[in-house]
Amino acid sequence: MLFFVEFVILVASMILEAAIGKLGFLGSVLMATWKLCWGLGAVGVSVMGFMYALSGERWNLPVLGKYSHRVPLK
Repeated sequence: MLFFVEFVILVASMILEAAIGKLGFLGSVLMATWKLCWGLGAVGVSVMGFMYALSGERWNLPVLGKYSHRVPLK
């Protein structure tokens, strides 16, 4: 579930960069800020999930946790 959301955000970032990135300096600053925020957030959540998995604990993501039962894991 987390991988799918990160992939969708990556595609959205590519589309935004194609549109907003052409604004010159302001577009570059906006896109750099967007990528930095989402990138650090994705890495942080991934590392937290990895650490919980290593310790054997079950952890539900704050937003995506309520949709995790819809993903078949068998």
